[in-house]
Amino acid sequence: MSKPLLVARRAPDGALIADKIKTADNPWRQIKGLIGTKSLSVGEGLWFPGTNSIHMMFMSIPIDVLFLSKPDDAGLRKVLALRHNLPTWRGVVWWVGGADGCVELEAGVLAVAGIAKGDLISLA
Repeated sequence: MSKPLLVARRAPDGALIADKIKTADNPWRQIKGLIGTKSLSVGEGLWFPGTNSIHMMFMSIPIDVLFLSKPDDAGLRKVLALRHNLPTWRGVVWWVGGADGCVELEAGVLAVAGIAKGDLISLA
């Protein structure tokens, strides 16, 4: 049985960021991530719980990445950093202090949604 998909929205206005987010919930899925993915459809993404860095090695598509804090008492996570349109095959590892996870999304999604550092995000 597959796990339910997550939905990411900006709080408090409810602006939709993505509504088909899978979770990298085991070591293999975390290592593989989106490697081998040829494209993401509108609303698709991958949540990496407990992650504070990524790399782009072996990636065939550019992506946007949203680094989030631990949830507050209301379950909202603060945007600690955003990375827009990361190019493929970039070996650099981006590390974000305090991040408790990140969401990899289709390139351009964060700009279209108007997401900014400091925004609060609902991920459920």
